[in-house]
Amino acid sequence: MGIKGRVLAALVCLAAAAVFAGCGSGGGSDRDGRIAFTSGSNIDVVNGDGTNQQVLVTNASQPSVSRDGNVAVFVRENNIYALNTKNHIETQVTNVGTGVNVSAPEINPQGTQVAYVSTPVTPGGIPNLRLVDIDGLNDHLLVANGDYPAFNRNGTRVAFIRDNNIYTIDIAGGAETQVTDLTGETLAGHPVYSSNGNLIYYTSQATPGGVSTVMSVPAVGGTSTTVFSDASDLAANPVGDEFAFVRNGRIYKSNLDGTNATPLTMGPDDSGPSWSE
Repeated sequence: MGIKGRVLAALVCLAAAAVFAGCGSGGGSDRDGRIAFTSGSNIDVVNGDGTNQQVLVTNASQPSVSRDGNVAVFVRENNIYALNTKNHIETQVTNVGTGVNVSAPEINPQGTQVAYVSTPVTPGGIPNLRLVDIDGLNDHLLVANGDYPAFNRNGTRVAFIRDNNIYTIDIAGGAETQVTDLTGETLAGHPVYSSNGNLIYYTSQATPGGVSTVMSVPAVGGTSTTVFSDASDLAANPVGDEFAFVRNGRIYKSNLDGTNATPLTMGPDDSGPSWSE
């Protein structure tokens, strides 16, 4: 590669890093953070105040970003990839081959491990929850029959969905804890831990495909409480008491009780927000 090529490559990497750092015109405050999300066939990123939306990764979906924003994982061509947002270098984390579908990657807040779902491509295939290091090593089964993982703040425990209820498990092993005991409703999307780890938020639907309602439940189990309605694909601001969520194909943010709901993107098919500092 000649001098011109090296300079151009360096500029591309710097521009990509600036995208996720919220640099450039209209950059949000540190408290606003950055939100990555699926937009069509790409992953975009937008400041937490709705400014500076740009493409982060093409031909990819289902992003999950470490708390500091330095590492993003996503799905491409039925495998999980990791992106170093500082130098924009991508690495392949899994190599599953044929016979299974990979989905719902969730990076831990420290950016060192990824929980993801592996589902056999067979009629009635049961989703299994797996855990892998960010470098692709130590890929192993964490939970049989588990879907939609979510790490707690310190990355030691994972909440997940099984048979339309929320469970949690310590990633080092041990017994599972059933958090909810639901009937007559359908869970939708990832559960989300509160910043202090005491609560788990989730969305439910009275009928499949109906309006989603945000609920909260003690992380150790107990009675669920209605928070607000008409929201799906929850993500929590790691440095503030706010949610990002999807409504009518757009990314919104609001207070934890649903007040002050503000659209951040124009849509029309945005989904799966992940919020970092």
